Amino acid sequence: MARPEPLTLELSDADWFANPERVVEMIARHSEGDVAVNAENSGPILAQTAQILLAAKKTAEARGATLKLEKPSGQLCESLRFLGLHSTFLGTAE
Repeated sequence: MARPEPLTLELSDADWFANPERVVEMIARHSEGDVAVNAENSGPILAQTAQILLAAKKTAEARGATLKLEKPSGQLCESLRFLGLHSTFLGTAE
């Protein structure tokens, strides 16, 4: 059986911070497949956006899926490292 297509989202402080409930709800309602967050064009992120990412990851995992940051920018990696979340989202300490 073919693996379902992931739900693909764009990482944006403005969009995610403006309506965090919508982001988490979209992930909760996506019944099959993983979640891919395109972070290629992301700059440094706010701590609030990191909190939304954590909620999104927890929501995906609660339904047996994974949340993966796709092509994370260097600035995003640095933000995650600064916030102590690099390994949480990228699987490596640095």
